[in-house]
Amino acid sequence: MFDVYLLTIWLELNGKLSMYRTTPTMSCEGTVKDLAYKYKDRPEKLIAVKCDTLETIKEKKEYFE
Repeated sequence: MFDVYLLTIWLELNGKLSMYRTTPTMSCEGTVKDLAYKYKDRPEKLIAVKCDTLETIKEKKEYFE
């Protein structure tokens, strides 16, 4: 079975922290490495990346409802 991951990334620019969700991906580790390389020389700082499966997102939704 294949896992699909939804990534949440946090970027900092001019002291402001912003959160974004990426499109679904099959490779969490590869996508994180690509993001780290992409933001290496940009004004935005990549602060954190979190990989969630569809199952964990569903569990969190049920927990907070």
